[in-house]
Amino acid sequence: MAWVRIDDQAPRHEKMLKAGPAACWLWVCGIAHAQSQLTDGVISDEALPVIGVTGARLVRRLADTLVHVGLFERCPGGYRVHDYLAFNETREAAQARREASRQQHRQAGIASGRSRLVQRTAN
Repeated sequence: MAWVRIDDQAPRHEKMLKAGPAACWLWVCGIAHAQSQLTDGVISDEALPVIGVTGARLVRRLADTLVHVGLFERCPGGYRVHDYLAFNETREAAQARREASRQQHRQAGIASGRSRLVQRTAN
């Protein structure tokens, strides 16, 4: 499971107030999508209509609103969450952290298995 970081003052930020609630929900969904898919903040044109707001025309209008207020940036093939990498891990960092966690769990499992084996043979 991935987590995203959103400032607790975001609902009162001038950009959010200008964008409105529906666009802000798209912004939150965009950040969650980018984190779960490790896209470094990019939301493809194909993913945009299926990440939290229905209706292709509406979602495009909301995304353009987010661009207008400075929360999204247009990029080739989609949108980028403004300053995403300033607050969230890069794809490479997330993959390295996840692999290190898997290795830790694997080593802990091996140690636990050895401990149980020693206990069984001692009894």
